[in-house]
Amino acid sequence: MRGTILIDFSLHRCCRGHALIGTMVFIVLAMLLWAAVYAQMASALRVEKACKLRLDQAKGPVRAMAWGLSLLETGKPPCNPYSCKVSFDDQPGKEFVITFTRIEENKYKVEVRPATESDSLLPPPPSNFNQPSPPMPPPSPF
Repeated sequence: MRGTILIDFSLHRCCRGHALIGTMVFIVLAMLLWAAVYAQMASALRVEKACKLRLDQAKGPVRAMAWGLSLLETGKPPCNPYSCKVSFDDQPGKEFVITFTRIEENKYKVEVRPATESDSLLPPPPSNFNQPSPPMPPPSPF
């Protein structure tokens, strides 16, 4: 038996290219999702970088202020106003001027600012403000 088989390709012709369109839609959606995630991540990184920069910039003055307040706890400054220049080992080249100004008895205003070239003659900070009392004379033998 010999026969002919007829195949109707009209059904195939109307559905051509659907796989290509589906692939293109998938790729476009994946790219849009990637762009949204990238934008969110870039924004989060910018915020984190700004926070770190702000903390790094404030680290020196805050540390100098803490050091000045702890120095003030040791006693009264030798004069009013009293300024000294302080620097820290982990921040070479960054120096700060701490100024102690007496407002009232036992009440001081402490200011911290970055040092400038005009501050080169300021003294280094003392280890404490307690002035050593003069030594007592030896007792008299009489």
